[in-house]
Amino acid sequence: MSAVHFEDLHPEEQAWIEAYLDRTIADSALDELQAGMRHSPKLRRVMRRSLALANELRQEASAAESSAEAWGNTTPLKPTTTAIQNPAPLRWSIYLAAAVVTLATIISAMFLNSRAEASIATITGIDGVVTYTGNGGRVADQIEEGQKLPIGTLELLSADSWVELAFRDGSKVSLSSLSAATLFEGNQKEVHLHHGTLAAHITPQPTVRPMLIHTPTADMEVISTRFNVDARPAKTKLTVTEGRVRLKRLSDGQEVSVPERHKAVASIEDDQGLVLTPRGAHTTQWKSDLKADAIHGKWSPDFGALSQELEQAVASGTMEHKEAFVAIKKAAQDGRGPGTVRAQPTSLGSLVLLKVATKTAAPVAIALNSRLRIQGRLHHPADLVFGITTTNDLGDYAGKYSLPVAQSRLSETAPAFDLELPLSEFQQKDPRFSAFPLGAQLDSWWCVTDGKSTKLEITGVELLD
Repeated sequence: MSAVHFEDLHPEEQAWIEAYLDRTIADSALDELQAGMRHSPKLRRVMRRSLALANELRQEASAAESSAEAWGNTTPLKPTTTAIQNPAPLRWSIYLAAAVVTLATIISAMFLNSRAEASIATITGIDGVVTYTGNGGRVADQIEEGQKLPIGTLELLSADSWVELAFRDGSKVSLSSLSAATLFEGNQKEVHLHHGTLAAHITPQPTVRPMLIHTPTADMEVISTRFNVDARPAKTKLTVTEGRVRLKRLSDGQEVSVPERHKAVASIEDDQGLVLTPRGAHTTQWKSDLKADAIHGKWSPDFGALSQELEQAVASGTMEHKEAFVAIKKAAQDGRGPGTVRAQPTSLGSLVLLKVATKTAAPVAIALNSRLRIQGRLHHPADLVFGITTTNDLGDYAGKYSLPVAQSRLSETAPAFDLELPLSEFQQKDPRFSAFPLGAQLDSWWCVTDGKSTKLEITGVELLD
């Protein structure tokens, strides 16, 4: 899998992509671009990467605008032009205003029209809000178990969403929470994971035509294995539970073969070699690193909590005033110290979504007496729903569990709250999974309100036993 960059394309192909992203492409040029993508893997790869970058910029701009509106910032945000900085750069700028169509719709419409209606996979399990975008950008929001899918894009729109699908050879792939992936099968299977979490159990593939998994920062080659992928804008984490997966970091072309019970992270922010980390022993306790773990939600330093800590340190004589001043100034510069994650709007309410144990290799297991301690602030009365996603020891999806909490339970100490919720009180609505996830692994945690503009902050989440 040799690296392909924008400048490696023919000048005419470069012009097609730039015009497409600027929304100035003529119909004749669009036909030529689609025809070129049918026959050129190089053009498809560069186009996919360009669209992913444009989409991430659009999402960042949208999130910033929503955050400013929700938190009372009355200064309007103006469109900006952002150049992509990358060790293997696309040497041109992508305009945020051009990226007004979702990545899922764009890529689905771009794939091979002549083969798009052929079924390549079947939905074998589904829950929550899931949409499917097929050929020509047609969006279906009423998909169900047993439905056959042609080439297209699945997008999960809520924290409690999940979908599993089986390819014709029995290979299975599942997506969970806020995820989006495009499915394609030509000479070999391909899944383009634009963002989110994917779990896969892949049957043996031809050695010369391995299954390919693409994310914004990495490519993977799969022959026969079980693995999980967590894709974010700047990094991809691959965890292999059986077999072996070839991982390539797109920013510099470095590759590594990841064996079973190991993980590797491909990040555009890291210029060092790809490091293999063995999977650690299970633990039954976990405390979230909010800044690292937040998938949906806006992290910021919590200067109120930090100031209180420093005041106590000064009062006890363990720190001088000057040292406290330096500490809070440093926290503002490097983002260390206590922090808070502000809920950001989704189509179904304001949401905070955390990935569990992002920085550790030890799986977090659920014990009989496990409970969650959740701290935060709710600035307007609202009901909350807390939830978790679980996996089994092989990384397969093992169910979602949730617990509604009425605003009356939070009002006594408002706006702050500090809850301890036994996992035995959480409910599973899918009968295929256990009523209580004893021994399962904690994969993600979320909190959602029923209002898009509700001001919710999470200041701490930990699993206790």
